[in-house]
Amino acid sequence: MPSLISRLWGVITGGDAGKTFPQQQGKALDRVGDMFVAFPYGLYSNLPNGQMFKVIDEDGRVILGLTVERPDGVAQGEVVVFHPGTDTKIHLTNSNELNIETSKVNIIASDSVNIDAPVTNIGVGGKKIALDGDPIVAGLIVASGTNKSI
Repeated sequence: MPSLISRLWGVITGGDAGKTFPQQQGKALDRVGDMFVAFPYGLYSNLPNGQMFKVIDEDGRVILGLTVERPDGVAQGEVVVFHPGTDTKIHLTNSNELNIETSKVNIIASDSVNIDAPVTNIGVGGKKIALDGDPIVAGLIVASGTNKSI
């Protein structure tokens, strides 16, 4: 039978402590303490104050941040990484699409950015950035195949 500790819920009361392991202050049973936050491999979040967590160890020190919020339009079997506060999301669909919904996207690459697709549309629904054959003021833009406008 699980102990009382492993059935505890609490709330985050402080930001990431900047220590070796992800550690944040939390409150459960009216006791405030430093909690070790567990994340799946490759994922991290500095949980906001007031965020619910579930205690997952017998000592009451390891927690998982949880939310009851979820994005709309997610079919069974699909995966979404999202920010509950802003509704920014990366959606991996069952139809083999990757959809990114946000107000701004920054790509930072130390070498290059490559897009390899039969058709590449940039500026769809808005003003075109440049057309194949247009004079370019700076840099190099090369269009090939069916990629005639970018």
